[in-house]
Amino acid sequence: MKNKKIALLMILIFIVSMTITSMAQEEITKDGLTASEMLLTVNDAFNNQYTTFKFNGTMNMNTKTTGSMMIKKPDPNNEGQFIKEEQKLDQNVDMTMVQEGIFEKPEKVYVKTTASIKNMPKEQKPQSSEVLMDQGVMYMRARENAKWIRLDINPMMQEMKKMMGNDGTNMGMTKEQMELFGMYAAYDENTVIDGKEYYVINVNMDSAALKEVYSKLIDQMFDQLGKIIEQTEITKPKQAEAKIETTEIKPEQIEEKPEMNKEVFKQKMQELFSKMNMNVTYKYYINKETKMYEFMDITQTIDMTMEKIHTQTTSTGKYKYYDFNGEVTFPVINTENPQDMNQLQ
Repeated sequence: MKNKKIALLMILIFIVSMTITSMAQEEITKDGLTASEMLLTVNDAFNNQYTTFKFNGTMNMNTKTTGSMMIKKPDPNNEGQFIKEEQKLDQNVDMTMVQEGIFEKPEKVYVKTTASIKNMPKEQKPQSSEVLMDQGVMYMRARENAKWIRLDINPMMQEMKKMMGNDGTNMGMTKEQMELFGMYAAYDENTVIDGKEYYVINVNMDSAALKEVYSKLIDQMFDQLGKIIEQTEITKPKQAEAKIETTEIKPEQIEEKPEMNKEVFKQKMQELFSKMNMNVTYKYYINKETKMYEFMDITQTIDMTMEKIHTQTTSTGKYKYYDFNGEVTFPVINTENPQDMNQLQ
């Protein structure tokens, strides 16, 4: 599967994950509210009192890749020809991502991510990327001063809103959405940060419920997703785009797969989700006085299997939310300048 298809899949996962909060089943109350009621109160405050905020955080990720893949190697008996050979993979990568972002209602978000790999050569600098989403249109660029890439995901977003009962102006989650994602919330011990007291709520996601939701999303949104996939397949790259950092495999050695039609890709995605396991825990720190969450910790593990390649990614992150209702400035993108996804080579 080509990197563009994997990127589109990760965008889908990212969009869904960014909307998830929590649901509670316990009897413990603070200020007369259960943990789930407290979170709904916080969401109401977001929706009714605030139109902007900023955030920053650091995510540490470890990805283990094992399995095998088919490669092409020079045929010793025929100069200029290649033979196929199965190459074993055993890769372990530690990465740190530093993120800064801003939000403005109803649906405008900008995030800059700077990623660095542990034991990276001194001559190799950390890589920065940017994503701006505005009213269902996503703009991306891989480095500063690069050309922005435009991806219209409006149809896909509209299908998601119908499924989740979200009109697009809600920063948080409705009770129905919490139930849909099978979230469970419980109070932890209160804590003090910089002299302020915070309620602490642990939120666990139900992996089976998430898997079912992703499966439904694929079914309901595949027509729109399929159009994006077809755009990326208009021109076949001359070289395979995959690159395995810990081996000596060159891009041109990787066996290119035949292009997929939409139905085959859909089957592949359904198979991928059926084998995917995702465990996510959030920890929200809610200011006792303002009833706003100002910090969030996240722990996430994703197991994925694609053909003969298995990856396990474990992530731990800490985020801060601040400057509520403050002035925000977004990058200015010339509407004539961005490159559409179907122009990528």
